[in-house]
Amino acid sequence: MKQNRMPEVVAPWYDMAARLKRLLFHRAYPLASSLAEQPFFIIGSGRCGSTLLRRMLQANPDVHIPPESYVLGEVGRLFMRNRQMDWQHLVNLVLSTFEYQPEFDKFGVCTRDVVARIRALPEHERSLATILDMFYRFHGTQSGESPVVWGDKTPENTFELDMLIRIFPRARFIHLLRDGVDVAASFVSRGLRSDLLQAAQHWQQAVRTSRAFMRQYPDQCVEIQYETLVSSPEPSIRMLCRFLKVNYHEDMIRSRAHVQRMGDLEAYQHYEHVLQPVSEQYIGRGRRQLSEQQLQQLRRAVGDTLAEAG
Repeated sequence: MKQNRMPEVVAPWYDMAARLKRLLFHRAYPLASSLAEQPFFIIGSGRCGSTLLRRMLQANPDVHIPPESYVLGEVGRLFMRNRQMDWQHLVNLVLSTFEYQPEFDKFGVCTRDVVARIRALPEHERSLATILDMFYRFHGTQSGESPVVWGDKTPENTFELDMLIRIFPRARFIHLLRDGVDVAASFVSRGLRSDLLQAAQHWQQAVRTSRAFMRQYPDQCVEIQYETLVSSPEPSIRMLCRFLKVNYHEDMIRSRAHVQRMGDLEAYQHYEHVLQPVSEQYIGRGRRQLSEQQLQQLRRAVGDTLAEAG
């Protein structure tokens, strides 16, 4: 018997008609929201101490930072191309992009548990910012928290800053800066990059990108050096708590009782130092390990940025 294929034909035309209707009546869903979401983003080159900073901030009951997401820039571009879709399909598209990225298992949640609430939002509250805000807060509650503010610590976001500020115009940004020689050496020693020079050039690009963005949005950005963070952790964390408008808690620096709830710290060997007490022992480690020839190579390649960064 011949199969009835009508649903396969009707669905695309229905979707196109729905998109066209929204386009004609200027009803494309916005990236940003009129609500007061003020998340924060820890940016930097990677191997700069951002996971340690995440551990310390996450010890604050008012703060939630899930595992690295990797897809925020992609989600923003997908949303912009498809924001005339029916809302339920758009929600599915955004959340499935999270679920299908290879590291999502570290989140330890299923997005279907929050989909119904996001789909039910009234028309005036619908935006990409609202989807992300509800998803990140949902992840916090599933981790046993009720966060006042949520953040994201994904180094790739350093190169998605223009998209992030469009989604969250009031977001705050913490640039964590570490000696580029130590960063490059750490990348190579941990097997995360194979070429020392390329690792150093990546650090340089991340620093220049972050600082250019900070000059555009000085009131929403703060920079802190890794070396300062580990040598003077209490004033550093107090300053960041003021920046994020949350209370400082005495155990934020020392506490490691919460690391099992963080999802990814115990999953990767290159995070093993984060499980240790805050220490100055890794300051200058890369410089001590590299040969003079390697150090000279890095000075020629990124010396100007090293000097600018102090």
